[in-house]
Amino acid sequence: MKIKKIFLVVVLINLFCYGFGCAEQVYQEKIISQGKVIYGLREEEALNKYGLPAAIKDNLWYYDSPEKLYIYLEDPLVVYLYPRFIKGYVDLPIELRALAGSQEITDVTSKSEILLSEPDSFNIVGQGVLVPKKPGDYQIIAMYRDHYSNASFISVTEAKKVAEEEERLIDIDIFPHKPYVNPNATVYFYAFGTFVFKGRYTVREITRQAEWFSEQNGQTLKLKDSKVALLPPGKSKVFCRYKGLQGIPQDVEVGKSPVQLNHFLKQVSIVPGDVAIASQASVAFHAFATYEDNSVEEVTKRIGWVIKDKAILERESDDLFVAKLVGVTELQGVLDNLRSLPVKVVVSSSPVNKGQVDKANKQKKDLGDLFEDIKGDIKNLNRKITEEKKFKYIKIVPDYCDISVGDQKQLSAFGLRQDSTEEDITILGNWKVLDDNLATVKSGLINAISAGETKVCVQYKNIENQCIPVIVREAKLISIAVSPPQLKIAKGEHLGLKAEGYFGDSSHRDITLLVDWLCVDSGIAKMDKNDVLPIRAGQTQIYAEYLGARSLPVDVEVVQEKYWILKLIAKIISFIFLAALMLYFYFYILTEKVKKHILSLYSSPRDLTIALYRNLSKIISIFGIQQKFYMPPLFLAGLSDEKYAIKDNLFFKFAQRYEEAKYSSHIFPPETSRSVMDAYNHILKTVFAQQKKRILVYRHLKAVISRTPFFIYKIQPS
Repeated sequence: MKIKKIFLVVVLINLFCYGFGCAEQVYQEKIISQGKVIYGLREEEALNKYGLPAAIKDNLWYYDSPEKLYIYLEDPLVVYLYPRFIKGYVDLPIELRALAGSQEITDVTSKSEILLSEPDSFNIVGQGVLVPKKPGDYQIIAMYRDHYSNASFISVTEAKKVAEEEERLIDIDIFPHKPYVNPNATVYFYAFGTFVFKGRYTVREITRQAEWFSEQNGQTLKLKDSKVALLPPGKSKVFCRYKGLQGIPQDVEVGKSPVQLNHFLKQVSIVPGDVAIASQASVAFHAFATYEDNSVEEVTKRIGWVIKDKAILERESDDLFVAKLVGVTELQGVLDNLRSLPVKVVVSSSPVNKGQVDKANKQKKDLGDLFEDIKGDIKNLNRKITEEKKFKYIKIVPDYCDISVGDQKQLSAFGLRQDSTEEDITILGNWKVLDDNLATVKSGLINAISAGETKVCVQYKNIENQCIPVIVREAKLISIAVSPPQLKIAKGEHLGLKAEGYFGDSSHRDITLLVDWLCVDSGIAKMDKNDVLPIRAGQTQIYAEYLGARSLPVDVEVVQEKYWILKLIAKIISFIFLAALMLYFYFYILTEKVKKHILSLYSSPRDLTIALYRNLSKIISIFGIQQKFYMPPLFLAGLSDEKYAIKDNLFFKFAQRYEEAKYSSHIFPPETSRSVMDAYNHILKTVFAQQKKRILVYRHLKAVISRTPFFIYKIQPS
């Protein structure tokens, strides 16, 4: 009862500290030659007491006034205990982990103290490992450096006794581990099942018995067997199923182009995975190595073993381990300095297996019983054939021969007796081919010489010939040689490849126009019949395929074309010119719209006068006389008349007409439109006459961009 009260107080303190924050801790001060150093302040305390620092580096703050001061901030230590909720069983170990830290979390299980609500209900058998002694609901807290963790809750029940009637499959491991595959390459997968029967673990290969599947882009495809080939480039998954259990899929990545895959160690795996065994029981572990070339090898006898707690688990032989004490430990395999993932071994207490006791006490059979078990039929052992039985007929296997020129094929001959027994007479028979220009035969071995159809026959003693048809086809394509084997080509060029086929009859001929050409990276080069057409700079490979044969790759390097910099500059200049031309026409159209709008005011002399003056003032501004907001129209007109020597102060008079139109209300006669338009165009001619042509071009572009038309004429109807 006293322990429960103490535990309750600890829980309340822990919850209070988590919810409201504990009291401010005592910090330390120290004077050094560089100034004062303070240890243990929290960030908010330092800010409240000293304000913002002059400099910060990690957890060190520096203040330079009113005195030099260094503050090492305290890391807020938080302790976590997991799992939070655990369902346990009597006599079966439970593993807990205590983690501590603020920014960087570390495992402090070995340095923490475990506080139990009912300590008498558990045995502590290792670091964070508890064994419940009786059913019930319990609470656990970890304490590390005077800091308490969250509370974990354990519900313990009696373990159910399940009688194992038959062997159970509990896990499937698939190898190789995450293979990387070249295009059109083949990968052989292997599956190993972990079986349990009466607490004993067994590992067996189930590659052929399992059903194999591949999965890509969410679609699952059933495979014929564990041989996986011709997967498309990209990522996919391969898995198998056996006895209703599916193995964890292996990720398969198929590259876009072939790479050299060496026989380097890639990964080490231990099978079975996590196991639970009784004390004094044994378990056999197997180690499998996956190499970069996707080969798989069992390395159980070569591997080194690392046991985390040798008091719990002890190695007895190469692969056999014996459980010594109740607890939880880990086992790893090491090969060529590469470690496997750890396998967890849970050891629990268990009564002696009654079946094993009965087996040990069982008496052996007597010798008489043993002799009774050795029975056999020895009649046939004394039978000896003293005379040769006659054959009914001869059969040739296979009963049809299809062969290519240059190839060989073995036939067999069997004699069938009266009692339906057979005898191999392949070597004893007399073989012949009806047309020896097409093929020859010796002891059933046919050699094809030229294409055609004939028969092969065999004779034995006095039995008549037995024949089968033979079809000799054109020589089979053995290999393809492409020339040149390496190619360096510039963009803009095109070069041809030549393919030569080598056949089974030792002949060879040009098959360039018959093959299919395959380019690994069609973004770098493509094929037009047998011509290589470069697209962009880079490296790729090209193959030739015909009748199921493929050539060695032709390494193709595409380089930049000659004078590519000049061509690139020319393209850029052309693009800029075209863009500028399009912009010009865009603004020119907008300027013409403004011009049409001004002309539409011709029937209204007042509005036309105002519009022409405003357009003229923009033109004068483009030609260099800036109109300020405080500058009246008559003043601007006077400056323009003086600068461009406009006769009769024509611009000044035009400005007077503008002010009259803008501020007066009397009616303007219709002929005013004609006079103000003539004055407008005359002023422009005077200004243009004093400009150089290149200046006029620049001013014209500037006027078009600002949508300001120059000359405006009213076409009078004839």
